[in-house]
Amino acid sequence: VRQNEETQGQFLIVKFTADWCGPCVRMDQTVWSDTNIINYLKQSNVVVIPVDIDEHPDLATEYHIKAVPTMVAFKGGEQVDQIVGGKRSNEVESWIGSLLDGRTESDRINEQMRDKSLMTMNERVSHARDLVRSNMYDQATQEYLWLWDHMLEHERSMYGVRLSFMVGDMQRLAAAYPPAEEAFTALRDRLTEKLENGQRDRENLIDWLTLNIRLLEDDEAVAQWVDRIKDRESGLDTLKSMGTIVQGWLLEQERWETAGLVLAEADKVIERSRSQRRSMDEHAFSMMDESVSARLKSRADLEEIQKNAQIHAAYLAAKRTADAWSIYEALLEDYDHEAVQVAICQAAARAQVIEGRHREIANALDQWSHKTTRSLILNP
Repeated sequence: VRQNEETQGQFLIVKFTADWCGPCVRMDQTVWSDTNIINYLKQSNVVVIPVDIDEHPDLATEYHIKAVPTMVAFKGGEQVDQIVGGKRSNEVESWIGSLLDGRTESDRINEQMRDKSLMTMNERVSHARDLVRSNMYDQATQEYLWLWDHMLEHERSMYGVRLSFMVGDMQRLAAAYPPAEEAFTALRDRLTEKLENGQRDRENLIDWLTLNIRLLEDDEAVAQWVDRIKDRESGLDTLKSMGTIVQGWLLEQERWETAGLVLAEADKVIERSRSQRRSMDEHAFSMMDESVSARLKSRADLEEIQKNAQIHAAYLAAKRTADAWSIYEALLEDYDHEAVQVAICQAAARAQVIEGRHREIANALDQWSHKTTRSLILNP
């Protein structure tokens, strides 16, 4: 950047990256190895340098890098623009061409804002994300509020996106911009009033839970609701009907017995877990560098083992013994035996549902490598 101060007419592109980032690896294999892009950069007198955020966390902090890949453009030593996320060659070339013409990503976003009526709901979600990336937080907040209230009126098929990816984007915006958190809290409060006034349909309730659990992380509000209904005749049916959002929250809060009572049958849980794993193998990991893929897959496998070990413990807390051990047997079929056995024992100890079979499993573990886990089971 200091050298760039001395070359007033030259653009410097700093690509912030990480070796564990799949889109970064794909861009290295496609965009930055594309001879057309390489020649275009040379002809345009544009220099590109990589910065690994793990090796240079100080630079990532200085330039407010919140995600990788992020490409930051400098001219005359001054930051002039940035784009975030995996891009194709034509997108990078178009961005650089705009910079050479004096147009930034913010200019493009402002042009989009004038033509929102022509955009699909998916394009508007992407547009809201672009607003956040360009630090246009107030506009992003208003866009997300509109999308939350109106996107399903235009495209019902966006229901899943609204409750997953979009809520995740809203949560990150709220963390970075307090006025957004206030606006989203007010959105939740209006929904609370609807429910209290008798509009208790399933969709409103799922919206309320999503805002509390995934966006605002208001565990107290959810806990009060769960405690109010769980012992009613129809309460468990209501909790079951909310699906994985309530089940996941109950497990995270270690409300073992209630979670065990509302979880689906073991065969359905097993099939869902295996289906998600197949999808990740086919679509995400297959597109990554082999070493990166292996590392991320190992991490994902461990997370899945631990999640299902919690389900095992919850089943036992709810006296669903057959389901509990069906989960265990399925895990042994799919994952490393030692990792499964350790996770199962640790979850059983936390939930205080230790059975004789856990003692057998713990006894078989190496007494030096797994001293703590053995102690949890054999000397509770």
